[in-house]
Amino acid sequence: LDLTEIKIESSQCSSKTLRPLLENSQHFKELVSSYSDEALNELCSGTHQEQDIKNHRQLQTIEPIPFHQVTTRGYQFDKNYFDGGTSWNDGMYHVSKEVDAGRIPQIESALSKTPLEWPENIVNF
Repeated sequence: LDLTEIKIESSQCSSKTLRPLLENSQHFKELVSSYSDEALNELCSGTHQEQDIKNHRQLQTIEPIPFHQVTTRGYQFDKNYFDGGTSWNDGMYHVSKEVDAGRIPQIESALSKTPLEWPENIVNF
């Protein structure tokens, strides 16, 4: 379900109209179960907008995480990764990925709160 394609008139917005849409979304399915009908109705009424604006401004002031801190392999590895020539790209079996895979939850947690900076030295894109 592509939520960008869904339009709800403000007069129709309520927990009864939002909940089924969000429950059918792979991105919001689990999250929406933690919201009460009252909280969803607040989203519709707009009472959350001032806090959203404040949160958005706070996110804009957060320094992004440099890409090289995610890979921790150096410039050449980052360049090769974007060229498609690393074990991360081709899944080579003779390279141990246990250490790299163990970092995924930590990186996911950090990136859920902080943007990732695009590497400046990558000229491919």
